[in-house]
Amino acid sequence: MFVPLLHFTPVNRPFLLSWAVDPVVLTGLVLAAAVYGIAWRRIQLSGRRPVPLSYPLCYFSGLLAIAVALLGPFDVYNEESLLMHMSQHLLLLQIAPPLIWLGRPVQLILQAVSPRRSGPVLRAVLRRRWVRILLTFVSHPLVAFLGFNVAVIFWHIPKMYDLALSHQFIHELEHISFLSGALLYWWSIIEPVPRHHKLRLGFALGSIFLTGMVAEALGAILSLDGSILYPFYTQTQPLWGISQLADQQYAGLLMWVGGGMLYLVIIFGILIRSLGHEDYQASVASVASVASAKLS
Repeated sequence: MFVPLLHFTPVNRPFLLSWAVDPVVLTGLVLAAAVYGIAWRRIQLSGRRPVPLSYPLCYFSGLLAIAVALLGPFDVYNEESLLMHMSQHLLLLQIAPPLIWLGRPVQLILQAVSPRRSGPVLRAVLRRRWVRILLTFVSHPLVAFLGFNVAVIFWHIPKMYDLALSHQFIHELEHISFLSGALLYWWSIIEPVPRHHKLRLGFALGSIFLTGMVAEALGAILSLDGSILYPFYTQTQPLWGISQLADQQYAGLLMWVGGGMLYLVIIFGILIRSLGHEDYQASVASVASVASAKLS
């Protein structure tokens, strides 16, 4: 299977070298990388507590995932293969957004900007009532959960899916809704602003579990249905000699098994992190109690 991937495409280009040039996406990625890099560098030079290396690694990995999804082979061939399109969605929904927020970009930027310069501007913006209402609404965990899953279900309805593939503008709207919805969803779990919107551990795990069930249900439908659900692909030449039905089944397995496993990995990661945090807090408390006992 890997030989055709590397050496054959409908346009006679190696699969891994099939990249598109989108000025809007490129500009956005470069700006996002530059702002984060400048903030990180300013903190490092300020002599404050150094930023953990894991933060920039996660953040830039998230930007790379977006670049692969929107500029790489998955985007170039998403009109020929449902498997390529599902791989693209997986990057936009489950991989890039969590990595970006694990890089703590909001924290770093706020630390890097001088309070004298940023304080008045932030207060002037946040003082507006409609801004506070809008931020409170879009950052609410329930709104983020519903927006994320409704977008996933909506764009996988056969008529909407084919409509997106048939019209470039609608296809771009689909990707914008996926990425923005995913960023808001994972923001409520990883790095919410305001902080009181951060989900408690049990609710966060339940939210991720239910979201995973939605993805697995869609994947199961694609895998187990014996007919072509998206007629658009019957008009295209299948990649690597794979039939349209087999391509649909592979895409469903990726969404069903691959996506489900990824959600489980995230759940276990949150559990391990929370247990480590509790152990740290317990050790600090025990050390403090011993020290106070000796002093007394």
